[in-house]
Amino acid sequence: VDNADSNFLGNLRFRSQTERNSIIVDVGRRLTPNASGYVVLRDEIRFHFTRRLTERVSGGLAFRASETASLDDVNTNDDRTFARFQAFLDVAMTPRLYFQIGIDRIRQRFVNSEVDVAEANSIRIGVFYRAQPRF
Repeated sequence: VDNADSNFLGNLRFRSQTERNSIIVDVGRRLTPNASGYVVLRDEIRFHFTRRLTERVSGGLAFRASETASLDDVNTNDDRTFARFQAFLDVAMTPRLYFQIGIDRIRQRFVNSEVDVAEANSIRIGVFYRAQPRF
């Protein structure tokens, strides 16, 4: 993209895993397409923590925050800040089949839009399959 101010792009990841805990922290700046098809500069931080509570039960917290800015001021109405918080509990029914319940909290603010802030709360309940068993 001509005349774009994207001097620094990159990603830094920290990952720690013990027998009971898993922590992942991601910080990065990248160019990505947005929903309108324009390339935007995205600054993002992610945090994910999981703790095994018993042999078959684990719980966790996750947080993600990002800020996007249009390159070349093509469509500044798409510039936004975004944050998501998640808490979840996984129960293993078999080594590969899990039941999960969780809550999500999402908030985003559009910079140059009539809609200033959008917020959402949700409860997730589901069953999912993992190719790699946890225990």
